[in-house]
Amino acid sequence: MRKRTKGSRTRSWPEIDRIRVVGKKQPVRIFEPVGEFGSASSEEADAVLKFQRGLELFRGREWDGAIQVFGTFPDDAVARLYLDRCRAFRQDPPPPEWDGVVDLKTK
Repeated sequence: MRKRTKGSRTRSWPEIDRIRVVGKKQPVRIFEPVGEFGSASSEEADAVLKFQRGLELFRGREWDGAIQVFGTFPDDAVARLYLDRCRAFRQDPPPPEWDGVVDLKTK
């Protein structure tokens, strides 16, 4: 998780994805601002930790476990994206050398 400061406010930015854009070899990490650092309710903090666990499971090829975690976020567009990815990878797994990064096919 990153912390960014602007003025006197520090925001929390948990990682939500790693992608490789067309024409590049290095992945790009994507973060989502979730509010001022330390001001999240316990429910919000738990949700961030749970989502991060889903990412760990996804990157570890544990599709069923990741589906269980991401399925607990029915109104979250990013979680739905991961649900789709997990289901697709469960049917057609990535190659053994897959590094957990999603390669984008178009710009």
